[in-house]
Amino acid sequence: MIVARWQRTRTLAAAARAVADRTQRGRTVNSFFDRVKDLADQHDDKVDAALEKVGDLVDDKTGGKHTEHIDKAVDAAQQHTGEGDTTRS
Repeated sequence: MIVARWQRTRTLAAAARAVADRTQRGRTVNSFFDRVKDLADQHDDKVDAALEKVGDLVDDKTGGKHTEHIDKAVDAAQQHTGEGDTTRS
């Protein structure tokens, strides 16, 4: 009986540590994404230019078959960075 109680206590302690570890990792991941969002907002012009380049690359790889959809996706991505500005071409 004493051994069973000790094992149950040990299992509960391990479960509590696992929850604490997951919570800590969640905070780390959230702070990482917050930092990425802040950097993207600070360098909006560079992010928008990179998105345009990626859109052009994908458009070239698809042979121009999906230009309209790619442009729409690039514009939507650009709206989520910085102050939401987009440059229409």
